[in-house]
Amino acid sequence: MNSKIPMSRFYTVAGALIGFICLSASSSQAQTFLSEGFEGTTWPANQQLTGTAFTGTDGNAWKGNDNNNSASLVVQSKTTTAAPGGSQSLFIRDGSGSASPFAQVDWGTTISNGGYFEFSFRNASSAGTSTTTGNYGVTFINTGGSTINFKFLFSDTAGFQLTNSAGTALKTVTYAAAGYTPGSWVTFRVNFNETDNTASVALNGTSIAGLSIAAGEADGTLWQAGKVQITAGSNAAFGIGGYFDNVTAAIPEPSTSAAVLGALALFATAGYQKSRKAGRT
Repeated sequence: MNSKIPMSRFYTVAGALIGFICLSASSSQAQTFLSEGFEGTTWPANQQLTGTAFTGTDGNAWKGNDNNNSASLVVQSKTTTAAPGGSQSLFIRDGSGSASPFAQVDWGTTISNGGYFEFSFRNASSAGTSTTTGNYGVTFINTGGSTINFKFLFSDTAGFQLTNSAGTALKTVTYAAAGYTPGSWVTFRVNFNETDNTASVALNGTSIAGLSIAAGEADGTLWQAGKVQITAGSNAAFGIGGYFDNVTAAIPEPSTSAAVLGALALFATAGYQKSRKAGRT
């Protein structure tokens, strides 16, 4: 009895399997966990964020430390001139030297296998006008937790930084080198992948050169998140404000290469089978 598998059948099965795997991968990874624009009746103008959870547009719970103390810490939705995608954004202002205001949201799932956190941002003074003054940051935490994994920080003095859990800068890039001029709306995207131990930051869709972590550079840092805390100011720097809008956390659409490879493999398999049948007639 000959138990060998004919090569034609092997190629047919292998091609179909590769095509199925590639197409499955290309269709099953995209998922959005957080998408907030601070608009509509869900977010009344001047809706303050306190220690009591406030349910946002997409059902995620937001908290802050405003505590109705608008003279010092302001964390609230606010009507904003030319806000991207609408008329309101999240306004965070530090008017006190004793604490930093923050907004916090937990989207319920810790992303570890290649996700991103994206937000639009504009500097603002206490009066809402543009200014170059500012210390801002996004702290990345596991869902349901409080332990810091890593941070994305930016300020006039330090520029842009990716830091570890202790706040030690791993990579730093100046505003000038990144092509960033404070005062207008911009969009940041922080990409992170604990599986590959990588991270990077993009400004208006373009990666910031020098502000990326390659595998092996900071493997001791957890490049994952299910919760973020957005801050403005610090204990040493206050009188600072900023607008945040279009906040998103997601696993992105995979590259089209997987779908293309899958389709090619399936088409090649089908074509091979058709040519074999034609050769036998």
